[in-house]
Amino acid sequence: MSQIKPIKHWSRVMIDTSVIVDYTKNPARFDKNPGEKDRIEKVQQLINYLTSTAHLGESPMLLVSAISIAELSKLPESSSNIERVISLFSGADVTFVDFTASIAASIPLLFDTILPDGQKFQWLKQLEQDLKFEGISWARQWVSDDLKIIASAHAQRRKLDALISSDTKVFAQLATKLGLPLVQPSKIPTNPSGSIDVDVTFEGI
Repeated sequence: MSQIKPIKHWSRVMIDTSVIVDYTKNPARFDKNPGEKDRIEKVQQLINYLTSTAHLGESPMLLVSAISIAELSKLPESSSNIERVISLFSGADVTFVDFTASIAASIPLLFDTILPDGQKFQWLKQLEQDLKFEGISWARQWVSDDLKIIASAHAQRRKLDALISSDTKVFAQLATKLGLPLVQPSKIPTNPSGSIDVDVTFEGI
């Protein structure tokens, strides 16, 4: 578990596909699911803050993987979602991170460093089985895409203040195993007014 510096001091942040999807949702439609509504509201507060001049007068660099854009294009209402994302990012400092050959080649090496010999494929297979048990039929593609995004984040890790994801399944497991500064919106502290607290250090996942 890593210590995350105060949000107001972030200068380089990578956001996962799940965060972008949450940003496009209407929290009022989730009144019957307070946990999900709270997460969506925190995502929207966070992204609005990071893309505004309230962030110490200068927006941080937001990194978005090319894999995330590809994932968004496959979702229902993809055109309207992408248009909203483009509108959101039009005034922000955004860098789209290509999934390069060198990043692809790093994936097996990353897992060789955190899993004993022979356990890499066993662990990934178990992860896929767990997802299928929850009714997710595209488990292999989900794991593959998350691996690609996390490998892209790992390539930026020395300068990365936070890797933000709403995914508590695959993405969280992979990112924490690699020691990345993972932030889940639901865990972001709030101030007495109920808004996200940008002034405090807090624990990542």
